[in-house]
Amino acid sequence: MNKTDLFQEHIKLGAKMVDFGGWNMPINYGSQINEHKNVRSNVGIFDVSHMSIFDLNGSEQVDFLRNLLPNDVAKISNPNRALYSPLLDELGGIMDDLIVYNLGSHYRIISNCATSSQNYNWFKKHSEGYDVEVTFRKDLSIIAIQGPNSLKILKKIGMENLDDLIDFDLKILNSTMVAKTGYTGEDGVEVILPSKFAAKAIDMLLKGIGENTTILPTGLG
Repeated sequence: MNKTDLFQEHIKLGAKMVDFGGWNMPINYGSQINEHKNVRSNVGIFDVSHMSIFDLNGSEQVDFLRNLLPNDVAKISNPNRALYSPLLDELGGIMDDLIVYNLGSHYRIISNCATSSQNYNWFKKHSEGYDVEVTFRKDLSIIAIQGPNSLKILKKIGMENLDDLIDFDLKILNSTMVAKTGYTGEDGVEVILPSKFAAKAIDMLLKGIGENTTILPTGLG
């Protein structure tokens, strides 16, 4: 079973680990109800590094994406924006859902874990007709910080200038991408960073407790 680079951190934090799409992931750290309520009122920290990250390079990235996606990437022609879309097969059937990010220098795709091999092979197959290179970024981790006090916690660990982000905006801070995305329905961001820094980031976030703020590790449940 696959493990993220934060596996040992989950064990230290007392997570209940389960098979999630072939990945050994935390379903909760004791109480899904408490974690759910905390995300609604404060801040929850999720490891979502099982998701698949693909970086594109080349002069025909936009044409390549228009061939694969029904949602128009022209909507994110300006850098630092993201777009949600299904991924279609040759008959128009839905293979997956994903988010495309315009990082300015190139486009990035984040899709689901169980479809990683399928999607990579699909991208590689269809990139052959375009000046596009597809790289599967196994060296990156994704940490979701979700809840109404998310930005307050990020400021405590030195991530400033995020207040102006609107939904599906992103910023690049050194080697880290901070995107105003997430699947909880609450305010928050997803942070994509080199895996070698992920454990330190989790430790810093969990120590970022401030007045009237509770931050908890949160499982996928």
